[in-house]
Amino acid sequence: MWRPASRRTVCDARTHTCRVSGGPRSGPHPSRTGIESRVSGRSDSLAWFGRARFGDIGAFIGGGRFRIEGPNRRVPIDSLAVLLATGAWFVDTAAVVVVGDSGVDFTNMTIASASGPSVVSVEGRLPFRGPADLRGTFEEISVRDISLLLQRYVGDVDGQLSGGLRLSGAARAPILEATAALRDGVFQTLRIPYLDGGLRYADRRLDGDFAFWRLGERYLEVNMRLPVDLALVPVQDRKLAGPLLVRAVADSMPVSLIEALLPVMRRGVGTLSADVGIDGTWERASQPLGSAMSS
Repeated sequence: MWRPASRRTVCDARTHTCRVSGGPRSGPHPSRTGIESRVSGRSDSLAWFGRARFGDIGAFIGGGRFRIEGPNRRVPIDSLAVLLATGAWFVDTAAVVVVGDSGVDFTNMTIASASGPSVVSVEGRLPFRGPADLRGTFEEISVRDISLLLQRYVGDVDGQLSGGLRLSGAARAPILEATAALRDGVFQTLRIPYLDGGLRYADRRLDGDFAFWRLGERYLEVNMRLPVDLALVPVQDRKLAGPLLVRAVADSMPVSLIEALLPVMRRGVGTLSADVGIDGTWERASQPLGSAMSS
């Protein structure tokens, strides 16, 4: 409802159930979704409330304010709770999001699990144009929660993911540095006791180095060098001309570790050393090259 004299707006919307079905990302069964939202106040200073349920994925409930301050839209969050597979999460009540013509600013944007050490924090600026200055950390995040939020149902998944990132540079030429560590990873039949590594993007090139560990010993390294354009603005083609490389090196890796990674393998003995990779370009990548030796 719109009242011109007072410039006051009141809006309520609700849907009890909405049957949603899709391709393989939506899982084997359709889900039911319920959404309720409410907005009231002056058009330049609104109060908002919303809650929703997304089938088996989770639900959220929250409220706050919306204010127009010159060219910016300021959204203080008074309360926000999210229910995921592993429990409830709550957003810091001091969190503020400011959306302007040139980017989005995050202040005190922290969401933490009510039942454990899991926490995600984001601070700084994500630009539409101009310089970037965004920092983020994530600690003990459930891989299962991530899979459900992305609606990628790939069967049995588990593990805890931690790390951080820093985004700087310009919107058209960003610089990204990120680190990550995965503990007790499970992806269907694949088991990863511990994995850590990092990514760096600059000058339209993405480099990554990762290591797989078990009982304090590194048994596999994976390196990649990819020519890509990760500009924060639309580009014609993200894949660029230039050499690419993906390489995996195992040095005296016990075959028993392969059984730990792939439980379908049984009764293996000996060790495996291998150096395999793919190089070339996006248009013409070479066949996997390298060598392997077992004993």
